[in-house]
Amino acid sequence: MWQLLMPAIVLSAVAGCTVEPWQQSLALANSQRTLERAHASIGLGTAYQLGTAGFDPAAPLTPACDCSGFIAWCIGVPRELPPNSNLWLQTDTFWAGGLPVGPELFQPVMPGVVQVGDLIVYPDGPWGQGHIGLVSAVQNGEIRRVIHCSSRNWRDFGDAILETEPAAWQNAEKEPRVIRVDYVRLRRQFGLPEAADNR
Repeated sequence: MWQLLMPAIVLSAVAGCTVEPWQQSLALANSQRTLERAHASIGLGTAYQLGTAGFDPAAPLTPACDCSGFIAWCIGVPRELPPNSNLWLQTDTFWAGGLPVGPELFQPVMPGVVQVGDLIVYPDGPWGQGHIGLVSAVQNGEIRRVIHCSSRNWRDFGDAILETEPAAWQNAEKEPRVIRVDYVRLRRQFGLPEAADNR
C-alpha cells in the first residue's frame, strides 16, 4: 500500500523543492520491484557496452548496458548517485558496501542466509572488471540462479541480460560476496521518507 502513496508523500515532504524523477524511483524501491524490473529485462536482446545504462532509473532500460548500470536501474537509482556528484555505483562500490556513495547501503550477507533479491558481486582486480548480479533463485541457502548483464551473455547468446547459474562468482580468488540492498538507508541518505519494509 505504501508504494501507491509514496510519491505523494515524497512531494509533500519536500514541498517547495523540485523532486527529481530518480528520487521518485527511489521512493518506490524495494526488493520485489528490483526483481520485477530484472525479470522484465530478460529476452529484450540487450547489447553489452561497458559504462552504459543506469543513468535514469525512471526511464526504460537502454538498448545497451553493463552489469553495474543494469543493477542500479533494477534497484531504481542512478549509477551516478546522486547525479552530477562524480560518485558511482560500480562493482567496487557495491562490494565495499556503498562507499564512497554512502556507508552501509549494501549490507553483507552471511553464508547460508542468502535470499532471492540479494546481490552477488566481486570487485575489479587482476582478472579485469568486477561483476555483479541479482540472486533470483536460492535452494537450501545456496544460490542457484542469478540475473546479470555480461559481455559473455551478449557474445554467446545475443542478449547481455540472462538468468544463469552462478558460475561467474565461483572463483574464491575474486573474493565474491553477497550483499543486501538497504532500501531504508538509501532513502534516508537522499532525504526521502522511509518505508516500513526494507525488503
